[in-house]
Amino acid sequence: MILFLAGTSDSRIVAEMLQSAGVELELSVVSTYGQMLAEAKGLSCRVGALDDAGLVDWIKEHNCTAIVDGTHPYAIAATQTALKAAEQTGIPYLRLERKEESLPEESWLYRVETMEDAAEKAFALGSCIFLTTGSRTLSVFKKAQTAESRLIARILPEPDGIGQARDLGFLPRDIIGMEGPFNKEMNETLFKNSRADIVVLKNSGKAGGTGEKLAACKALGLKAVVVDRPRLALPNRYETGEELLEALKNLLK
Repeated sequence: MILFLAGTSDSRIVAEMLQSAGVELELSVVSTYGQMLAEAKGLSCRVGALDDAGLVDWIKEHNCTAIVDGTHPYAIAATQTALKAAEQTGIPYLRLERKEESLPEESWLYRVETMEDAAEKAFALGSCIFLTTGSRTLSVFKKAQTAESRLIARILPEPDGIGQARDLGFLPRDIIGMEGPFNKEMNETLFKNSRADIVVLKNSGKAGGTGEKLAACKALGLKAVVVDRPRLALPNRYETGEELLEALKNLLK
């Protein structure tokens, strides 16, 4: 059986394809919402984060023959845990990684390496910051916020994320609970209505709506701060489900 760490909508689609092709797999997701989405597609699923020891124990208990890491490109800790577990249990590690967007060379687009860099750059550039980087990054921007600035967070409308934002001091008017990705027109509407002058985003690829966010920024004359992907030296990287399936077929012969 393959353990498939599914952290994105496109990874669930690939998991469906693999299962349809006869690959026996178990999805692992962090949230009950992810579990609901997976099970609605007929995918067997476990829920909850696992630390290094927990993941190793789970792999051994269920006699896993390989681990597929389909977590978000920015989920460094989850990827490192998966890689360590594969090494400790002696099973193959395969990485499903969504393709990056090619970023334009524009005077209004600023590329940075970390969330901390993004917070510093955003507050240096403007006073109304629109965050599209997820609820787990909010504390970084709150720490850097100045008295005269405003932070707006667009996050998934889940209790944990909304509660975290409120605990950090975000007012209800500064929390937009919506599930993306969004098209250019919706991004424009939200950015404009929020009176944002800076948008902070990850280079999450086509599936994460990077291009649509940047197109909206350009149309509205806004500055964009893009956090580049972490660069990890990982083996067996695949960008498509077809590539991954072929690799698994060769592996499981």
